Amino acid sequence: MAEMIKKTVYPRIGFLGNPSDGFRGKTIGFPFRNFAAEVILWPSESLKFILNADDQDEFASVFELYRVTQSSGYYGGVRLMKAAITVFVRFCQTKKIRLHRRNFTLEYRSTIPLQRGLAGSSAIITGTIKALIEFYYLAQNLFPPAILASIVLEAETRELGIAAGLQDRVVQAYNRPVFMDFSKEAFDKNDGLFGSYKPFSAKLLPAMGLVWNQTMSESGKIHSDIKSRFEKGDKEVILAMEKFAEFAGEGMKALNEKNFQKVCKLINANFDLRRRLYGDKVVGRENIEMVETVRSLGAAAKFPGSGGSVVFVAKEDKIDRIVLELSKREYQSERIII
Repeated sequence: MAEMIKKTVYPRIGFLGNPSDGFRGKTIGFPFRNFAAEVILWPSESLKFILNADDQDEFASVFELYRVTQSSGYYGGVRLMKAAITVFVRFCQTKKIRLHRRNFTLEYRSTIPLQRGLAGSSAIITGTIKALIEFYYLAQNLFPPAILASIVLEAETRELGIAAGLQDRVVQAYNRPVFMDFSKEAFDKNDGLFGSYKPFSAKLLPAMGLVWNQTMSESGKIHSDIKSRFEKGDKEVILAMEKFAEFAGEGMKALNEKNFQKVCKLINANFDLRRRLYGDKVVGRENIEMVETVRSLGAAAKFPGSGGSVVFVAKEDKIDRIVLELSKREYQSERIII
């Protein structure tokens, strides 16, 4: 019988090109190790889930409930693990992969800041599916990174109705920096199953930091009406998504050439275009203030996801000073560990 299985999955930074990953665009993303989600699985007589603090349904008072919802939101990770199991079983049935009948218990732990646009949900789902693959003794070549990412996306969109771009689980499936092409042409080359994904060395990335505020961002809702406008052929949205994709392509070239100034210019342009397209109300006053604060300290800045946190790029010798200054201003900030 299988022993205890542990799978660790890291959050991701959308470096350039987002949010075009949900609009047939291109992005650059990478995992980072400041935080992690860990899924633990062990054999048991029945299928069970261990509740995390974020899944609690019993409180000492309404004040404790208020504190928990403000710090952790309303949704825990058990629903994510249930969705992961559902899509895993469906995939195996579709591919006629036989699964043994033994049961297990699942538990998760996560230090990834919730609803800060860092792909904490997909990390738990990805970790669960990786644990299931090992528990059922399945060959890794049945679940190459591109396929694994597609299964995780199905759990979020089809099973849970989460509004999700495409890049999060791609980065987590590969567990390294990736240039991602989600264009129709790229999908057509892969029978419509996934785009074109090109991993690259983390050594190409510049020094970076992360800053986030005390208020969570509803990253699943931040996209506003842009999706419907895109599907209706709105020229402003289509042109903007094409421009985001260009940022990713230009950014990959700049990284390869070690053109730091160009990378910073693209980082800033990515956020500025997003702000113009979505509007200040959707982007959020606190998020805008966070970007402007970081820029005032001499760094380039943008969203790593949909809001609630900001990734910033600066010269190596400036990162720690900027992190310290942001902490003095009552933000939470860390140097990014890749």
